[in-house]
Amino acid sequence: MKYVLPLFILLFAYPVFAQTDDFDTDSVEVILIEAYVTQDDPDHLILSFFTSEPVKSRLLFGKGEEMTVNGSFVDNHKVKLNISGVKSDTTFLEFVVLVEREDGTGNSSEVFEVELPRREIVQLAQESGALTGCLIGGMVYMIPGVVHYYEAGESYFGIDKELPVISYFRGGYNYPVGYLALEYIHLPKAVTKNFVSITANGILEFKPVEYLSAGIGYTTDFRKSNSLTLDVSVGLFRVLNVFTFYVENRFGYYPSAKSGYSQQSIGLFSSFFSIQL
Repeated sequence: MKYVLPLFILLFAYPVFAQTDDFDTDSVEVILIEAYVTQDDPDHLILSFFTSEPVKSRLLFGKGEEMTVNGSFVDNHKVKLNISGVKSDTTFLEFVVLVEREDGTGNSSEVFEVELPRREIVQLAQESGALTGCLIGGMVYMIPGVVHYYEAGESYFGIDKELPVISYFRGGYNYPVGYLALEYIHLPKAVTKNFVSITANGILEFKPVEYLSAGIGYTTDFRKSNSLTLDVSVGLFRVLNVFTFYVENRFGYYPSAKSGYSQQSIGLFSSFFSIQL
């Protein structure tokens, strides 16, 4: 990230300048409630947070831009800011919250980040000459995952690909809180070689990993093998700032045969190409 270094310099330099302005080390806690960038043009940052005591507040972005959130002393901060003039070199926009008490002391929050709208990412790629990178990203997205299938003492390996179709976002999160996905599974040495699944999944951002996810679904070969499924997955780390490498465990049940199976898989997740609500 080209702006990470300037942001870190600002963060480390800020306490130095703060000492001359009587800022102290007794930190005001900033509790982020909501933060996201609208899909409208121009872009607006919707931001909501609480502070542990009444303070004035402003934002400091990665390239040094500042914007005022509240010019009066309050503990409940809500604002809609036009950020069309704020630039970012990646798919995320980072910022910190600067707070000031009535006596002039204050501090900065941890670094927060919000995901940019899809059109901004495309524009960023065009302006930076990284359109080839976007094409490479698209090819990476189509790389299938690896799956292991186990049923009735038989074990098979194959490939799968999950494609999120609809994603639902709630402010302040880098991942959708829920999404609907289609998945294709191919087991070349199994009796039934091809399956299609439709799943509804929920996501909870959880550190130190990226997220935890659980979902329910329906899997079919469009003939006689139809099962109900329960999925649990963990997003481990980001790839190319757009994808997340995940591991997943699926438990399936065939109602007609009254039997079950398990399935483990690894792959790349991204809601970037889905319909975002």
